[in-house]
Amino acid sequence: MNQIRKIGAYLLVSAFTACAEQTFHSPRVRFEASRCTPPSWLASTIRRFTPHCLVGNTEKAIPFAYVLSPKVASSTLRSFFKDRGREVECDLEDPSLQKHFRFAFVRDPFERFLSAFHEIRFRYDHNGPVQAHDKRFPTLSINSSALPAYTSIQAKNVALLLQLVEYVTSNKVQEPHLRLQVVNFASRHVFQQRTVAFEFVGRYETFNEDLSYILSVLRMENSTEVPWHNRRQVKASKAGYFPRTKEAMLDILRRHNKLWNLCRYLAPDSSCFNYTLPSGCQ
Repeated sequence: MNQIRKIGAYLLVSAFTACAEQTFHSPRVRFEASRCTPPSWLASTIRRFTPHCLVGNTEKAIPFAYVLSPKVASSTLRSFFKDRGREVECDLEDPSLQKHFRFAFVRDPFERFLSAFHEIRFRYDHNGPVQAHDKRFPTLSINSSALPAYTSIQAKNVALLLQLVEYVTSNKVQEPHLRLQVVNFASRHVFQQRTVAFEFVGRYETFNEDLSYILSVLRMENSTEVPWHNRRQVKASKAGYFPRTKEAMLDILRRHNKLWNLCRYLAPDSSCFNYTLPSGCQ
């Protein structure tokens, strides 16, 4: 029995090592599996979560599976590909998808967190306490009176921002806009702490260039221009959009000694997708 266990452990380690060292087909890919092993504290989140994909099987185009990630142009891409595929919960390790061109987009983790913050702030402002309309979210009691250095609107935003940082460091994140991107890339199999192979992973920061490459691979290069959806223009005069930039958000978190907390949470995404951690995260 012990010998069988040793053989099983050896095979599991060998499979993990092979996955971690594999290279992907595209020379443009920026995703390295060896950098992207999900940390053990994400195991429970990974087990509960199944990615949403747009899966396309057309006669003229290459079959594809696009994994959606909130706050990474997912509304735009969902709209563009809606007539070319169907949206489903998917397991990318399903044998039926092995011949599909599997792709996704990622974004600077801190920029994405800021975008998610404004999404949640918008819902909070228009729908009242988040708990009232989103059961995945904890009750957030905004105490802006303890932040006299800001205007009333700014203080409310800062209070919400600080509470969101506390929420994500609880390691029980269910809110999809705040869930780590690396979860999309993790194996769904409980005992295989590894990532799934993607043919291409583009970046939000080079969206047009990377999407053009994807469309050329899928033989959709003659497609019409992709319209942007849900892209809110952040105007300097609009007080509700505070903080407006990643740098401003980082300054607030440094001032309130919360930056390290957010850095610790976002570190897996930063490492996996080769984004630089801000100053103060070390």
